Amino acid sequence: MTVLSKFPTVLLGAAAAVTMVLPPAAQALSPAEVSQMAKSFTVRITSQTSGSGVILKRQGDLYTVLTAAHVVASDDDYRMITPDGREHTVNTDSIKKLPELDLSIVQFTSNKPYQTAQIGESDQAVEGTISYIAGFPNRTEALPESIYNFTEGKITASASRPQAEGYSLVYSNNTLPGMSGGPVLNETGKLIAIHGRADTTEQAQNPNIDPSIYIKTGFNLGIPIKRFLSLVPQTGVDLGFAIPTARSTGSKLSADDYYLQASEKMDAKDYEGAIANLDQAIRLKPNYAAAHLNRGYAHFFLNQTEAALADSNKVIQLAPNQSTAYLLRGLIYSLSGENISKAPADFKRAQTLAKAQGDSSTSQTAQKMIASLKGSSDKPPDSPDLKSSMIRSGLHIANKDTKRVTQELPTLANLSCKEQNLSGYLIARMMLRMLAPADSHGAIASQTSCPAFVKDQTKLLDKAEQKIKASPNEINAYMERGLIHAEILGDTQRAIPDIQKAAKLSIAQKQQKKSKGVMVYLRSLQP
Repeated sequence: MTVLSKFPTVLLGAAAAVTMVLPPAAQALSPAEVSQMAKSFTVRITSQTSGSGVILKRQGDLYTVLTAAHVVASDDDYRMITPDGREHTVNTDSIKKLPELDLSIVQFTSNKPYQTAQIGESDQAVEGTISYIAGFPNRTEALPESIYNFTEGKITASASRPQAEGYSLVYSNNTLPGMSGGPVLNETGKLIAIHGRADTTEQAQNPNIDPSIYIKTGFNLGIPIKRFLSLVPQTGVDLGFAIPTARSTGSKLSADDYYLQASEKMDAKDYEGAIANLDQAIRLKPNYAAAHLNRGYAHFFLNQTEAALADSNKVIQLAPNQSTAYLLRGLIYSLSGENISKAPADFKRAQTLAKAQGDSSTSQTAQKMIASLKGSSDKPPDSPDLKSSMIRSGLHIANKDTKRVTQELPTLANLSCKEQNLSGYLIARMMLRMLAPADSHGAIASQTSCPAFVKDQTKLLDKAEQKIKASPNEINAYMERGLIHAEILGDTQRAIPDIQKAAKLSIAQKQQKKSKGVMVYLRSLQP
């Protein structure tokens, strides 16, 4: 729980802030100039769940930082890393959450001079205006150290009615986990919002080729600084900022209001509800490219491919350089064997645009889809129908649509059998065992049996045995032998020791995602 303790108001209200000298408001700065400014007042907040923050005020040696409340929501040992690389202890008693908002104030002390951000006019952040976001992404395998990250984008919506916790500003900037709490800046480098929610991503698994295809839906959300300024007096904290005049919202919802409501529905996987909201947004603003894009993705996740295709084509017409529109259209083409030949060109276009725009997530997804469609050079190419079935299965798994995936997986198993694709067959059967009701396993086994693999059982087991001898600590080798016993020969008891071995290896090798999946499958084998 957040500690709600009072700040020493005499300290907070007494000293003047160190502010940056900015050019006149009408004069836009270059991205490099804004980045340099942002780097001077953006901090990294470390704990079990790291995030970012922005220095708002200095009073003597006391600095006040604004961040997203969820970054500092737990009882933890927080450290503030300032632009000079110094680490400062955060007094947890100084953490104060703002009412109704996903925002918190945090303090640290230092006798070093650090710059503070200058407050901008968040009401002027309207659709089409430039936005910049700064922050420190979490460490990953690709990014072993958390380093300052700065991205450029545009405001896509500014709703008059915020959603839960004050989020109402939507932008196209590419963001990564760990950047929550970082500043959203306008073209002059002034603070207009705090970034807090990254766009929703769906993990669509191609079970035969690549386990991690990610699809971006395009919602990145921030809390306008005006909302912070209007509510901070309720905390009893005096930061010396003027209280803004409330903006009249009127009685009617705007296109941006409907668009923001759709983002909540997309997060909740209520795609029908999201489509209804986006229909209203497009009714009010027919050429609303972002609304068409996200409605297209909502239709796509519901397997409404004709409607999804119409929206993706509309986005490409309105915004020819929108990489995610080409990615969406490529995915739609991938779902149909007769249209799958059209998909690579769209994935290549998406990859080229995303790479040029610094959108590594979309670029990598497009690259993986291209590789998926190419297949492996050491075996005959999969048919278009098999490839499409793989992609449909993966998307249904990602969307946690058990009904649809259990309907598709038998098709995948039978096509894999027909084309002698062992890995596709084994994984389809494995997923069916894990997802389908136990009382249906017998019928499914009969429906998806593969006499050709049964006939080749000796050869298949010999190959699996050779893999184990060559790499005795290889998880997949034990999984393959166990799956052959369980899913081709129907001998679950002989499969269990191999799956248990795979589970132990995955735990020992700290492959958490793989160990979780292996354990679920192991439980499905046991009576």
